[in-house]
Amino acid sequence: MFSDDEKTVSSLGFFGFDADDVTADEVDVWPNNWEAVQLFLAVSGQWRVSMAGAYALDYNAVDVAMNMMGVKKRRRKKLFGFLRVMEREALSIMGEKKDG
Repeated sequence: MFSDDEKTVSSLGFFGFDADDVTADEVDVWPNNWEAVQLFLAVSGQWRVSMAGAYALDYNAVDVAMNMMGVKKRRRKKLFGFLRVMEREALSIMGEKKDG
C-alpha cells in the first residue's frame, strides 16, 4: 500500500510525516465502521491546505465520493459524522507532527 518513492515521501513531508510514520501493518476494522473507513480512504488525498498546512477535508469531494460509492441518502448524515471524527483525529495527528 505504501510506496517509498521520492514523490510519495515528499508528499508525506508536506503533511509533517516521514516514511517511518507509515506502516504496512494490518488493522482490524469493525464491520459497522467499514463504510466510513472506505469513505475516509477514498477522500484521504482531498485536503484543503493553506500555508499553515491541511485544515479540513474538501467536502465537495466527500459528496462526490459518496455518490461514486453508491451511499444511500438515508446513510449520508451518519456516515458524514463518522468521517468528521476521523478528519479531526487526522488533523490532530498532523498538527502534532508539524509542531513536534
